[in-house]
Amino acid sequence: MLRAPHPAAADPRPTRTTGAPPVRRVLLFSVGNGLHNQLMSLVDGMVVARRYRYEAVLPTMWGGMGVRAENRSQPLGFEQLYDAPHFAACLLRAARLRVLSELPSGYIARRINATRLTGRKVNDHANGNLAAFEQALAAASQPLPAAGVAVDIGRFYARWWYAPDDAEGFASRRVVLGCLRPAQSVASAVSKVLSGLRARFPLGYTTIHPRLEPDWRAHCAAHPLHDCLVDEAEWASRLSRRRSLGPGPGASALYVVGGARYDPRPFRARNLSSVSKYDFVSREDLVPLRYASSLAAVDFFVALEADMAYGYMWSSMDVILFEARRYACRPMEPIHLLRGDWVRVVSKWTRSYFYYGLDDALRHLGRAPACRPRPGGHGGARGRRLRAGHSRDVPQSRQGLSSTR
Repeated sequence: MLRAPHPAAADPRPTRTTGAPPVRRVLLFSVGNGLHNQLMSLVDGMVVARRYRYEAVLPTMWGGMGVRAENRSQPLGFEQLYDAPHFAACLLRAARLRVLSELPSGYIARRINATRLTGRKVNDHANGNLAAFEQALAAASQPLPAAGVAVDIGRFYARWWYAPDDAEGFASRRVVLGCLRPAQSVASAVSKVLSGLRARFPLGYTTIHPRLEPDWRAHCAAHPLHDCLVDEAEWASRLSRRRSLGPGPGASALYVVGGARYDPRPFRARNLSSVSKYDFVSREDLVPLRYASSLAAVDFFVALEADMAYGYMWSSMDVILFEARRYACRPMEPIHLLRGDWVRVVSKWTRSYFYYGLDDALRHLGRAPACRPRPGGHGGARGRRLRAGHSRDVPQSRQGLSSTR
């Protein structure tokens, strides 16, 4: 049971008492299923840890949805998808956020039920949710006589609301996404796909995400939305029209991402070449990537490097991909036929579902001093982030995860 909050616990950020040793503050959180939903959870959890000055324990990831039903609920270590040492060193350097690989020795987890306390959105000022959340954080952070305490805020998917003027929150999002780099097994496949793409399409390539999975087809049949289902023929038609307005690099070479099978014939009929990761990797390359999340991670990092990208914007994959690409100074547009400013149209949905607006993210990006190609400490030539294990830009003292002992 949680202790009653201290009267001065409205702000749970740490204070120092003269002569008292510093108290180590540790935050735990969990993520949902599906790679891109997990990324949304990861970003929000790290934003909360930075805001309230906690050390964050890397969450357990999951095998994901889609292929190989027996692996969908398989827990994965963070390091099976991402370069954990680089992520930790990058956040420490760029955001002064310490990341731990596991709960420190001698610490116990104390769970708070943020959803029960506040509803889905934990920092809703209008309903007093932020005060309740902060009081619960402060109460749960009180140390025990014989053990340290880590606060577990539970499954943190679409829980944190970003106000339009939350410059700190959007800056944190940019840093967290910029610090991601693939794990070695994922990076090997990504490098092979990129090499194949550049050899076959020396003028560049465009990433597209036709959302054609059976479950989404069923959803569109039951819940009609604007442009809910865009089939291959319509994708090809719209891409051809956009190409005629301004070809750009890689306009005729399409890298198709996502877990659904697609029909390449409508693209060929429009003189568009379409390929997927399976055109460049062998069966042996896929042995360590037996989870849907691993395969989705390959697509995500290859899509980040594309010269252009078109997304199906009613999708967590394309929302987070759009944001990450814009932070990396790379363009992306929707495939939809939307009247007016499409970013504002999509932002209405992201505000209601993910609690942040894409237009607000872009507005804060526009206020940044410069659009750097590698936010959060990434520098160098295109593709450098993909070389897992490369640590020349990380000081030796900060390589590896922060010690938990």
